[in-house]
Amino acid sequence: MSLVARLGRARIAAEIRFVLGGALAGAAAGLVPGLLSDQAPRLAGGDPVVGLIVNTARGVGIGWWSGLVWSVVLAVHARNMTPPAPVAALSRAAWMAAAAVVLGTLTAHLMDAGVSRGVIGGVVGGTIAARLVLASARRASAL
Repeated sequence: MSLVARLGRARIAAEIRFVLGGALAGAAAGLVPGLLSDQAPRLAGGDPVVGLIVNTARGVGIGWWSGLVWSVVLAVHARNMTPPAPVAALSRAAWMAAAAVVLGTLTAHLMDAGVSRGVIGGVVGGTIAARLVLASARRASAL
């Protein structure tokens, strides 16, 4: 097996680990909107504790799947850069984006603007921040 093939496999394994870690970061970021959401689902039956558990589980689940898809897109974007961004910078970018989602959600909640607007703003801001982290890491590795 050639050296290029071995390095390619190592990068793919690292990217798969990153994607699973990005899904975990998305689930952690989804916890806050789930807790702050005041939309009680119909399944709750009027009990506030059950409504809180269902809302939190929904936020974590949506965060997991959103983080998974977002991480795959970021990994593909990093791979298509010239030269490719280092895999080590991907996890830093994912956790920075998760922090932006939490910060956006809390800011929107405190301003009484709605949790969903904060999540959308956090995702947009986190994506821009992740792109900047990847560009910075790519420039540092190229030197």
